[in-house]
Order: sequence, then structure tokens, then C-alpha cells
Amino acid sequence: MKDLSIKIIISMMFIAALSACSFSQDSAKRSQVESKSEEKSVTNRPQTPRLPFPYQTEEVVIKNEKGGSALAGTLTIPKNTDNSTPIVIMVSGSGQQNRDEEVFEHKPFAVIADYLARNGIASFRYDKRGVGKSTGDVLNATTADFANDAEAVMNWIRENKQFGKVGILGHSEGGLIAYMLGAKSKGSDFIVSIAGPAVQGKEIIAWQNKVALMNSGFSEPDAEKFRNALTKVFEYKLKNPDSTSINQELIDEFYSDSKINPLNAKLVASLKSVLTAKANNHWMMFFLGYNPDKDLRSLKIPAFIIYGEKDQQVPPELNYDLATKLAPKAKVIIYPGLNHLMQHAITGRVEEYKIIEETFAPEVLDDITSFIKSVE
Repeated sequence: MKDLSIKIIISMMFIAALSACSFSQDSAKRSQVESKSEEKSVTNRPQTPRLPFPYQTEEVVIKNEKGGSALAGTLTIPKNTDNSTPIVIMVSGSGQQNRDEEVFEHKPFAVIADYLARNGIASFRYDKRGVGKSTGDVLNATTADFANDAEAVMNWIRENKQFGKVGILGHSEGGLIAYMLGAKSKGSDFIVSIAGPAVQGKEIIAWQNKVALMNSGFSEPDAEKFRNALTKVFEYKLKNPDSTSINQELIDEFYSDSKINPLNAKLVASLKSVLTAKANNHWMMFFLGYNPDKDLRSLKIPAFIIYGEKDQQVPPELNYDLATKLAPKAKVIIYPGLNHLMQHAITGRVEEYKIIEETFAPEVLDDITSFIKSVE
């Protein structure tokens, strides 16, 4: 195994300790930097909406007084809209995302909004707090804060009385927020959760690290051993957030391969970094400890939960069965061949996202539209 691969793995472990170890934190900015560093090439994004549009758009700023944020976004209004027209509020995944959830020049939320509008469904998509034209504290915000922002948008739309049923369409962390708001007694009328985790956050992050190791040449058994160890370290950190000392006995207990070879020693160093990290990453600590079990069990409204077969970030093998069990009345589907972004993919790896020209699978767009129209 090349040393470069080892460095990549170790860097991901530090990300797990200090920030959001998913394709998430500051992903939009990171993708722009990466694209500039590459050789200039013309990217083809055939699904990106082009003028003229057969619908109306309005720039709107919605204040969340409770959360101290002002959310700037785009209200997309189909032709012949009346107060029975359904509307979806789009909630993006983790990281500093703009209203289009833009990454690698893909604009999935713009594509979804365009498709829905052409089929008589309104939408509102907005820049996350502290991103683009929105204001508010993004660096110290947790998933609960982002859910509070989405709820403020939902309340504003209801008070406006311009539309009918109000739903939440969320992707990844936004899918988790869809569960949160759908479970409230005065929450949304329906939800669409795209790659929303059904397991606790620590399970997601540990799985992502296992995948990173396997993609870098580790065997599945070795990667699984590390995943289990990392999960136990996360559990310990959640119970002992103020601990910043290295506990070799714990490491040896959690990770039986800790002394076998130099490579494992490097992985042990990454486990120690989690144990010694200060618990001042509010997003990470909240996400690691949050379990959507109660939210999924509480869903009484129409719910459409979507997973991609090749998703390596919120994998169906970890989430599908549990989502089906916890929310038996929900429509839960695994789409063959799709990745985390709902693109038709070969491997499902993150580095493949920018190579694929498709932004969002047409069959999923069609199914989402049909689902929303079926809500009574």
C-alpha cells in the first residue's frame, strides 16, 4: 500500500475527530477549489435549468428570530398556482451549502425545483445560515439549529397562506431534518428524505471511515475491525466529552490489532486523536450522538424515504432495513445503481461525483413528483 494512501486515511480520521467526516463541511467551497486546481475543461451538466423558465421565481428572505438567522432563498412558483398547490422546502446536507446544494458544478436542488415546477409543485430552497446571502452563525450550529431554520421557513410559508400542503424535502443531513420536522405534532404535511440516516450518527461516521480504508486497499475484515474500534471510541467520547488524555488501555481494549504492525500504529494514532480532541465541534458532537429512532417511529404523515444502492456515505445496507422497521407506513426504496447524490454511478465513490454528467436520476425525480401529488 502506498504511503500516500495511508496519509489520506489518517487525514480522514482527523476529520472525523475535528469536523464533519462526510462529504459535507464546506463541500461547496472545497469543490470550487478542486475544480480550479485541475486542468481547465468544459463540464457538461445537461440537467441544469436554463432560461427561459415556464414558471415564476422570487427572491425571498425569511427571518428566524429564534435562531438569529435570516435565510435568503428562491421561491419557485408554477403556472396556475393557487392555495391548493403543494410546496416543498428543500433542506441541504451537512456543510456550508448554498440554495442549489451546489457541488462540482452540479446543482441538484435547482434541478429538483425545476422539475417540480414543471409538474405543478412549488418549492423554496435557501442558502444555509451564514452562506451566500443568508446570515447567522454556521460555525457553531448543530443539526438541531438547521432544523430550527427549516421550521421557521415552514411557519412563514404557512402564515403566508399562498400554498396548500407544505412538505420537507431533505438530502443527507437534510433528510434527517425531514424526520425531525415530520415527527412534530405541528410539523410538515409530508416528507421526502433522500439518503437520510436511520442510524445514529456515530454509526454513519464509523462506516464512512471503513469505506475509506477499503477504498485505499485494506481488506474488509481489517476495515471492519477499525470501524468497530472507532465506534467504541465515539461512544466513549460521547460519555466523556471533556476527556483529552490518551488512554492506551482503552485503545488496546477497543482495537485488538493495535500493536501488530506499523500501519496499524498509524490507525491507532487516529483513534487517539478522537479521544484527545476537545469537544468544541458542536455539529460533530451533536451528530455523533443523535439517533433518529424516535423521529422515525413518530412519523404519522406520508413519507418517502430514498436510498441509492451505491451510496458510500449513507449506505442502504446500514439504513434501509431500520428505516422500514421504524417507519412501516413510509414508502422506502433503494434505487439500483445510484450514489449518494442520486446519480447513476459505477463505484459510488465521492471522487466519481464530478465525473458524472448527470445531476439527479430522472426516475427519482419522477417518483418524488408522483409521491407529492398523491398526498391528500
